Amino acid sequence: MKNLTKTEKTYNRPAIGITDSTDLGPFMLRAQSEDRHYEPLAVVANVGEARDVARRHFRDRMQQLDQQGEGVCPYS
Repeated sequence: MKNLTKTEKTYNRPAIGITDSTDLGPFMLRAQSEDRHYEPLAVVANVGEARDVARRHFRDRMQQLDQQGEGVCPYS
């Protein structure tokens, strides 16, 4: 076994696979800008729903950017 540094950790639990149907429970999906400002998008139940909401939000923001010139979470 290799020597571990103080920041490395080992876990003795099985890894779980995350798929589109993985249940997240009530999970808040949010968009975040480069300067760490964020805006809530939706509460989603699984990964597939989160992907759909994120794609729809991205598409809508790109259209808004083309029309108005304001991106996600504009800088203040």
